[in-house]
Amino acid sequence: MEGQLTGSDLPSASFMERVAKWCLTKPLSHWLNKPFVIPRHVLLGSKTRLRFVLALCGAGTTALPPDRCLWMRLLLGCPVLKSFVSVEAGGMVTLGEAPYYGDTFQAFSVGRELPGVEIEMLKLNLPEDFPPLSVLGSHEADIELGTLKVKGLATEEAKVGIVVGRRDQDLFVYGRLVSLQESSLKRGALCEALEQLLLQVTGPWLMQLLLVAKPQGVVGVAAVRLEEVWRLARFWSIDRASSSEDLCKDQRVISVCLRELHKHAAKFGFSDAEMPRALRLQATPFSLEAGLQTPTFQLRRDQLLPRVSHVIEELYDSLDGSPESQKDFIVERKRRGSFFSKKKSFPTLEWL
Repeated sequence: MEGQLTGSDLPSASFMERVAKWCLTKPLSHWLNKPFVIPRHVLLGSKTRLRFVLALCGAGTTALPPDRCLWMRLLLGCPVLKSFVSVEAGGMVTLGEAPYYGDTFQAFSVGRELPGVEIEMLKLNLPEDFPPLSVLGSHEADIELGTLKVKGLATEEAKVGIVVGRRDQDLFVYGRLVSLQESSLKRGALCEALEQLLLQVTGPWLMQLLLVAKPQGVVGVAAVRLEEVWRLARFWSIDRASSSEDLCKDQRVISVCLRELHKHAAKFGFSDAEMPRALRLQATPFSLEAGLQTPTFQLRRDQLLPRVSHVIEELYDSLDGSPESQKDFIVERKRRGSFFSKKKSFPTLEWL
């Protein structure tokens, strides 16, 4: 993209988009690369010269926000390419340079089909009474949603069970069809797309996330890093947790974690039907050894949902008449002012 951006592109863009475009112009990009020379040498060695960085994506793992791509571009000093790889089709389907700025849907961009590969968009085969589907503002962005048929790879013809979007020649891969469920406000929610985006942008305490949608809304089960949750609890002066199990069950900790999810979800334009309403924390990850994860690090929803069905039902039962809402706890903690005396700031709570 270097050398292709001119000043005429800037006035119509948002502020952050203009900043990103300025960073990618050739003179400024060369100047901004200088602070990253030493980190780049530490990571890659002084003699390594990268031509590009390739991010291989599968269904449900394509969420890479544009600002992350921009930082990778500046840090590594080379273009960042994204490619969609399909097991069903037997190879790499698309390839393109990652967007460095733009709206939320750009996080799921995977470029255009490779030469010799033919992509056909198929209509989503949904039940007649299924509510309208708009994944993270895809309708507002005029993105056509559907499933995918791929020709020209190892298999002669393959139907891929994922929800994709297309605008002009660009393809957006959101997630697997099995994660598509009816949510509140008579809208559909593609839970896998929401999970992957939240995992990318939320703090280090969140390791894995399983979201489930029903007409009452979206709830989730999160596998967390205990050391980060302990830090979070200390920052908010949350005590009386004698064990890891007590910590994960503490409603105050859950409230703060849920508030963190809400902050990032609002930033990336989640609709009310896509916003998580309740959360359960657990220290045990959804591991490959337990049969809860695929070799490509995707959650096996067919195995997970039966195991956590009782937890999901408890979360939906708790939506009405919760004894201590997250808002009440946050407001009370701010009123007491205990966190203002902290000399160290918790890096994932910049919304304070």
